Amino acid sequence: MKKFLIHSVLFLGLLAIPVVWLFSQADGYTDPFYLRFTSPKQQSMIIGTSRSAQGIRPDVLNVRFPEVDFYNYSFTIVHSPYGPSYFKSIQRKIDKSSKGTFIVAVDPWSIASVAEDPNDETRFVEKKNAVGNTDWVSMDPNVVYLLNNYNNSYFNLLKEKANPKELLHDDGWLEITVRMDPGNVRGRTKAKVKSYTKKFQNQRFSEVRMQYLDKIITFLQKNGDVYMVRLPISKEVMEIEKRFSPDFNTKMEKLSNEKGVPYLDLTPQNELYTYTDGNHLYKESAKEVSERIAEWIEKENLN
Repeated sequence: MKKFLIHSVLFLGLLAIPVVWLFSQADGYTDPFYLRFTSPKQQSMIIGTSRSAQGIRPDVLNVRFPEVDFYNYSFTIVHSPYGPSYFKSIQRKIDKSSKGTFIVAVDPWSIASVAEDPNDETRFVEKKNAVGNTDWVSMDPNVVYLLNNYNNSYFNLLKEKANPKELLHDDGWLEITVRMDPGNVRGRTKAKVKSYTKKFQNQRFSEVRMQYLDKIITFLQKNGDVYMVRLPISKEVMEIEKRFSPDFNTKMEKLSNEKGVPYLDLTPQNELYTYTDGNHLYKESAKEVSERIAEWIEKENLN
């Protein structure tokens, strides 16, 4: 019996070697999230949804603040709205060995829910998604993540540039490369407006999500300086958000004052920037916005 157990363990060990090797081939082209769950714990992070995942560039911020070393730990409105799942993931990802700097991106959808009861945590959609089901957030290769969340054939990991339009950089920034001619931009914007019009009809403000945004800020304040940012969007998406949450800025300003956290609303400059689909900043505009955020943080630090 002892000999059988030894042979079984050896067999399973040998079987695991090619699996681990295959999973080690995953990279920034694998999917838009994977590398965020393989990188080390981080001292300074950008928190939010896909707007900040694509719209705030650590490479730009780190030029201005080389001692900070920002990391983008933003996902999507489906994966990382403010709630218990994202809060736990942030707690797991943070490196508490020294004080950091944190940018918390906010928008009306990050504190809303499609549930019949928007305050029922048991119905929050992100519980079953990557942020909610991945306890190991700094494992490389992250076998658990790939087993639970990678929906393609694992042999695709061997293919070069599985999705050349999406590249998740080592610093967590998601670079999207799409055609930016007016016709394509109009088509994507029209589709996004349709999507957000539907969200407007199905979602409601969640007091519980708002409370978790408060909790996340409080937690991050214990580990460094926190800055709240509302990123710019197209005028079409802005009109939807005004109807969906006309008092959103009032809520954010109130939270900013209560927590003693600076708040920058960039939506008054919406027309200055270019968007891939009306909702997400194009990568060149993301560079400009990130420079604007860096300048603002510098001024805040001088006050």
